[in-house]
Amino acid sequence: MQEQGGGMRVMHENSLEAWDALDVKTRQAQVLQAYAECGPLTDREVMVRLRHHDPNKVRPRITELVKNKRLIECGKRPDVVSGKRVRICRLQPLQLEMRLQG
Repeated sequence: MQEQGGGMRVMHENSLEAWDALDVKTRQAQVLQAYAECGPLTDREVMVRLRHHDPNKVRPRITELVKNKRLIECGKRPDVVSGKRVRICRLQPLQLEMRLQG
C-alpha cells in the first residue's frame, strides 16, 4: 500500500490487478457452476441464479467464457424483463463431460 496526501492509503497498481484477476476467476467459476447445475441459461437467469443484482457481474464473465470456448451460444429467447431476444448459452460438450467425470 502507498500513502497519498491526507494520510489516505491506496493499493499498489499491481495489487489491484491481482485482486481483479482473482475476482474474475471466481466469478467465471460461479458462472460455469450455474450452467452445470441448470443447463442452458440467459445472462439474466445466471445473474438471478447467482443472486446478483447487477448484470455486469456476470455478463462480461459469460462473454469471456464464450470467447474461451468454455460456453457456447446455443439460441435466443425473449428476456422476461425487457421482452427483447437475448442469447442463451450452455456449457461446451467438453466442459459438460469434465463436470460429469470430476
